Amino acid sequence: MELTTIFNSDDRGVSPVIGVILMVAITVILAAVIGTFVLGLGNQVGNNAPQASFEWNQQSETIGSGASVSNTTVDVTHQSGASIDAANVEVTVNGDPAYTVNSSDSLNAVFSGEITAGTSGDVDLYGTGVSTGDTVTYNTTKTAYDTDGDDTVMNTLSEGDTVRLVWSSDSGSSSILTSYTVS
Repeated sequence: MELTTIFNSDDRGVSPVIGVILMVAITVILAAVIGTFVLGLGNQVGNNAPQASFEWNQQSETIGSGASVSNTTVDVTHQSGASIDAANVEVTVNGDPAYTVNSSDSLNAVFSGEITAGTSGDVDLYGTGVSTGDTVTYNTTKTAYDTDGDDTVMNTLSEGDTVRLVWSSDSGSSSILTSYTVS
């Protein structure tokens, strides 16, 4: 028995096999990265919803010009987390735009400017076909109408209504930041 045959093993085929495996792996990884950006998935990387914590508070208040009406309102306050541009946030009630009413009974958006920790907004009404700045009057059945002549019906909050803060990115994707069900 010769000692050279025991210690001399044939390793000549190992390097080419490892090289081929590495080349295939690199090709697969590059194809996955390029495919992600070609299919548009790479565009969504920077469009994640801001992370923030909100607190909800429900109360009852008397509002209205003429007949005073007891109205349920909810107040949402940004507690902590990222600041959010109000232009990217829509407040909805059951899918319709939500509004707050100022002292002159004019509709306003719930938020404006930058929403940072401590910023709060009051939700009184919701409906379609109205816009910020419309003037409202109340009747005793707790239904509000705008007074610009088209009798667009506005609703006050009632039990079971779902209030949502919906964030939308500039590219069109959206996400619900927080929601509350009126009790």
